[in-house]
Amino acid sequence: LKPFCVKASRLCRQHPHSFLSLLARSACLGQIIRFAHRHIRRPCFRFLQLVLVVVGEPDRACGMEKSTAIVTASNDGTASVRDIQSGEVVVTLNHDREVNSASFDAAGMAIATSSQDGSAKVWDASSGEELSAVKHDSSVNSVVFDASGSLIVTASADKTSSVWDVTSGTQVVTARHGHEVYNASFDVSSRRFLTASRDSSACVWDVSTGAKLITMKHKDRCMGASFDASGNFVVTASFDKSATVWDIASGARVFAAKHSSLVFSASFDMLGSRIVTGGDDCAAKVWDIRSGRELAVFRHADRVYTAAFDCTGTRVISASGDGSAVVWDVASGTKVLTARHRRSLLNAAFDPSGE
Repeated sequence: LKPFCVKASRLCRQHPHSFLSLLARSACLGQIIRFAHRHIRRPCFRFLQLVLVVVGEPDRACGMEKSTAIVTASNDGTASVRDIQSGEVVVTLNHDREVNSASFDAAGMAIATSSQDGSAKVWDASSGEELSAVKHDSSVNSVVFDASGSLIVTASADKTSSVWDVTSGTQVVTARHGHEVYNASFDVSSRRFLTASRDSSACVWDVSTGAKLITMKHKDRCMGASFDASGNFVVTASFDKSATVWDIASGARVFAAKHSSLVFSASFDMLGSRIVTGGDDCAAKVWDIRSGRELAVFRHADRVYTAAFDCTGTRVISASGDGSAVVWDVASGTKVLTARHRRSLLNAAFDPSGE
């Protein structure tokens, strides 16, 4: 498969329409995606997953299967990897203080965690072995991988967001806000990263130069922000009780979803046609961007800190102050899995690899 993946990468860049046609007809695309994530590690292979959704085969976007595992981050100082089918804890990762976030890399081989102990760590997802660690001067509120798995971006209470090389642990670039940075993430190309801050702004930054490219403003602190799969739109979550979709090119507000209270998180589905939000009103909500309609509501007993789709868009995971993370079936609203910690759950994420 390696020669095929290299040729496909070249075709993607030079002849995108032919590339789409090839992918739509490929019988072994799920295997190609898994191989590419593990061995080629080119960011363009995240695009393969998007193509599968576009051509009407979302289940294959996760390597022929839906996600089989989740990772949760808790105030109890641990992050746990669980098997979705059995609900059993497979791996437990420990920090010295509360774990603020946890997420898989695209291949499902590594997990990044951030903590109030001022560190962000990368772990082997299977064994739980600590692979690397980086430090901030204060609590690290979030950490995620780029599409290739070679970079992470952190957001910290020290008012900075930094991009780091995973292997060497060296700092690639640092962006600074006027107040605490709650959240940071990459676009699919890994050329830009996005930050959300207590200073009420979300900003897009250039990874190579550290230059600020775009600023989006809310009326109150901005708790979360993420790109859609195309990198053309951003969704932000704010204490002004709204989640807003922005067109990056024009800076225009495309859509605003309203909660009855503070909004902590917002993210797109793979197609960028829906967002899911989590808020202080104890609910995760799914919204259609074009119509503005609220499509589904998933209730917890306490505030919902994070909510996100799996890569098929058929399931949502929510993490709550009630100590639970729940995997929901979007169509039926039923609970697929409930995972519990001893204290509040601050973050939860699917394994995107489907293995």
